[in-house]
Amino acid sequence: MKKIFLFSILFFNNFTFSEKLNSKDYEDLYLDSTWMSESKVFEKISMEAINIIAYQNSQQDKIINTVLNFFEEENFSNTDLWTELDKITENFSIYSDELNTIVNGLNIKSESKNSKAQKLYSNALNILHELNDFSLSNNQLNIEIINHLSEGDLEKYEFKVAKSYFKSADFLQLVADYQKTSSAIMPSNSIVKTMLLLDSSINEYVSVATRVNAYQMSGNLDLSILNKYKTELRKKYSVIDSGKTYRDLISKLERLDDLKNDLNKTKDYDNLIRAINNIISSSKLYTEASLRNVEIWKDIIDFYSSNSAFLDDLYSDSIRSATFDNLSERQRFAMEQISKFSNEYSQASIEFQSIFPDILAQSIDR
Repeated sequence: MKKIFLFSILFFNNFTFSEKLNSKDYEDLYLDSTWMSESKVFEKISMEAINIIAYQNSQQDKIINTVLNFFEEENFSNTDLWTELDKITENFSIYSDELNTIVNGLNIKSESKNSKAQKLYSNALNILHELNDFSLSNNQLNIEIINHLSEGDLEKYEFKVAKSYFKSADFLQLVADYQKTSSAIMPSNSIVKTMLLLDSSINEYVSVATRVNAYQMSGNLDLSILNKYKTELRKKYSVIDSGKTYRDLISKLERLDDLKNDLNKTKDYDNLIRAINNIISSSKLYTEASLRNVEIWKDIIDFYSSNSAFLDDLYSDSIRSATFDNLSERQRFAMEQISKFSNEYSQASIEFQSIFPDILAQSIDR
């Protein structure tokens, strides 16, 4: 029983809460089938919302790159431009509209009788509405970007493109704040707590780096802005680079592996062992991809700093242009990996939460 309950502490996936939960709270929540069902729905929808926003941001990038090709390539005609843009925009509003319908269709209150579950439900619902609101406004921004292009108003187009970069930075900070707040109420030996802490520090750094990049993409980056964010970036990077939180995560995953090996002695836990293996593998892969992305962002900021004398004309030089293209390509690959492993980790967590309550109930009955 003791080892079985350890898994509930190691894995409990929480939403923002105003007070710390004790061991009895965790046990009661895991044994509450209503809350477990509701929490799995929340986790699934929140992951979908984040993926939709990431998709919207990727659509913005595609629009910008397509327009750049139009201006830079002689054989890229106006017809070619709109053929490509139509492909990008054909599913613009479908995903955000579907998310809006789902979020607004959720019950306002939890059906659980557990007061802790009711508070968790309320906070989780608020988070989903924040994500939904961001998705809707982000989708509207994409529509406006396309409309300005169709009207031939390049000045408004460039203004909205710049706004999209800053909006991405705001979103990352929003996610980081949520992760930090969520981790604060979780027990110190929770794997999810450590994942949230590491993720929040990564997102805080990437948020600032994205903001600096937004200034560059909008043509407003200069040495004074670089210097303005230099200290903040260095401090946030040093937190990640110290490796303290990452080592803590690896230590907890190793401990989890040891607990899993104890369960290997009986066939009663085959499904649980499979879920745990998926958790360990996907969390490592996701974290490593996220850390690689931090290093790439650091290289981008260093690139801007070392070429601060050419910020108004970064890409006319073939060497500078090739260097930045390489950084961009590395970043695209890193983001693909993050998206892939994030989804795998989410699926592994959902699988674990589907299996574990029954096992916990059986262990209590014994």
